[in-house]
Amino acid sequence: MMLPQQREHRFLRNSLARTSYVGVYVMMFLEISTGLAMYAQVYPDTWVAQIFNPVNLLFTEYQVHMIHHYIAWGFLLFTIIHVYLAFREDVMEESGEVSSMVSGMKFYPTDPEDIEDLYGPNKK
Repeated sequence: MMLPQQREHRFLRNSLARTSYVGVYVMMFLEISTGLAMYAQVYPDTWVAQIFNPVNLLFTEYQVHMIHHYIAWGFLLFTIIHVYLAFREDVMEESGEVSSMVSGMKFYPTDPEDIEDLYGPNKK
């Protein structure tokens, strides 16, 4: 896991990140749905209860609460892993993603092609 990757093409996000963001969107949908279903149990005369009553018919109050609780812990776990992998990417791949968030500057390993236009032919 800590070995640097040798790759030719650089994509905006790797496949693990793209897949995990799909999971985060599903978790968001379930978190909102179970939260509104719990709200509907407390206030059964609202329009929210009319919409989310099927959730309460499928699951008990305890089950809805536990689903909501575990998804909230999933968000916390995702955040911890996300921050770790962002720092790891910054250090191992020398991409400068986190460093540029802190400093506001990003350094590239190679000079741009139009460097001679800016500094003259002696820069290279």
